[in-house]
Amino acid sequence: MGPLFALIIVLALLVQYAAWMIWRNLMIWSPVVARLTGSDYREAEQNFDSIFDLSATNIGSNNVGLDFERITECCFRYEDHNGKTHMVELTRITRRAHSPEACMVLWYDPQNPEKCTRWSPGIWLIVLLASSGVLAWLLLGGMQVLAALSLPAR
Repeated sequence: MGPLFALIIVLALLVQYAAWMIWRNLMIWSPVVARLTGSDYREAEQNFDSIFDLSATNIGSNNVGLDFERITECCFRYEDHNGKTHMVELTRITRRAHSPEACMVLWYDPQNPEKCTRWSPGIWLIVLLASSGVLAWLLLGGMQVLAALSLPAR
């Protein structure tokens, strides 16, 4: 039961962390629309990806998934509630042969506007519901199911 207990502890901590992140984003941090100012996915690379077979362009470590996506470093600019402009560099997954989106919603800390995240309260709500569901299943009977499936102790 040692690993199962550790899993329950980790899930309980994840539930608490997700609840904290939802509360923090909604009550303390502020959403802002950030505009793309630059990307490492250059036009020449986009043209290469669009001209050649997508399966043949799986070169390097920037490729993800089924060769339809690519990891890009994007630079975004946003203004805080005081009108001061800030720059942030984020890693994004971009569709191959397409430019990264020109805008995205970020959540930033008004006390320290340099701190921002793209993880919205909606994403944290999904994490909270999923981890709560697994935790509830384990606590309400899943442990008996897992114990019945495990090998008998010697």
